Formats: sequence, C-alpha cells, structure tokens
Amino acid sequence: MKFVKNSDVGFRMFFNQQQQQQKQEEKYAIIYPYDRLLYRQQLFGKHLLYVPTDVGEATFYIINLIIATSKQFPFRRQFDRIIGQLICTGIINRWKDIELRKARINRRFNINPNNDTDNTTEDNKQESINDIVPVKIFPKLTIKHLES
Repeated sequence: MKFVKNSDVGFRMFFNQQQQQQKQEEKYAIIYPYDRLLYRQQLFGKHLLYVPTDVGEATFYIINLIIATSKQFPFRRQFDRIIGQLICTGIINRWKDIELRKARINRRFNINPNNDTDNTTEDNKQESINDIVPVKIFPKLTIKHLES
C-alpha cells in the first residue's frame, strides 16, 4: 500500500501502469469514494477505469460526509434544514448527474475539465466545458431562496 500526496498523483500512477504495457512489480488499485470514481470513469473512459455496478460487495466502507459547526453557530438549525431540503428535493443528485454528464462530454471532445487557470499559451489552450456547453441549470441559491 502506498499513500500518495493527492488523488491526482494516485490516478496518474494507476493510468501510467496501464499505458506502459510491460511487466511491472507494482500493481495499483485505488480506494476512493464511489461517486468520485464514477466521475473519473466518465472523464477517462470505462476502458481505463473499472467501477463495479454492484457496489454492495465492492464497498470497502461507507463514507458519511458531514459539515461540522460549533454549537454556537447561529444558523445551525436553518443550515440543517436547508441541507435536508437540498437532499430531499433531489437537487444534490441533479448536480451529481450534471457533473457526470460534463465528464462524458469532456472525454468525448477531449476538453480539459480543469481549465480554470491561465497558465497556458493561446496556441495550446484547451477549451473549458463551460465554453462549449454553457449550462446554467440552477441560479445561485441563497439561504433566503431555500427558506421560502
């Protein structure tokens, strides 16, 4: 088992082992959240990254994500209610579906999904997915929107 600096380093090691096609002593697998693996699979292709469809037996452990606040956080109850509403209404799943769809488009058209920086020259600068498919599905949501 190797611990890596960040997920990009781990995925680079994983994909490099597949590209080299030579006998290697080290073989890599990745432990990563299921939804994020689905995103990476859509981004890079099913032929490069296998994610089981039946995750019951493939699940290493269940990840529950929470956002911690202090007990004195003045908007704790409103925050909990709003997060619950986002989940119950399906907005969170909709955002996930949009991200997976963008990843498929990125792969299909060879678009750089992280084109937020301007450190490339104009000649070799790749387009962002938002330049090609300007999708504004949800307006900016504020607490006031969700409270009404």
